[in-house]
Amino acid sequence: MDIRSSKPILLSAIDGGAGLQFTIQADSIELCGDIVQDLFGRELQMSNLEAEGSFPPEMARLSEILQNIEQHNQLKTHFAANIAESINTLKLFIVKAEASLMINDM
Repeated sequence: MDIRSSKPILLSAIDGGAGLQFTIQADSIELCGDIVQDLFGRELQMSNLEAEGSFPPEMARLSEILQNIEQHNQLKTHFAANIAESINTLKLFIVKAEASLMINDM
């Protein structure tokens, strides 16, 4: 049981012949990382370890964040284009105003 969140944790070890497969099932990435560091790094002093993780809720949250970033980038590009268009329009008005000033057409 995870004492931080009171959620269950499943730890299992299977000897597959080619090596030991140790499985940690928990809702928290931090908890899984703590278990791996404490068990394999400190206690068993293993330095070479192959690991694979799957956290669907975190990946969904990451996907939402990436979509928000993409939308913000699109808005930034849109605003930059509008600003550039406004600057060009302003330059055109200044040139027309200077031309009108030169020919005394006010």
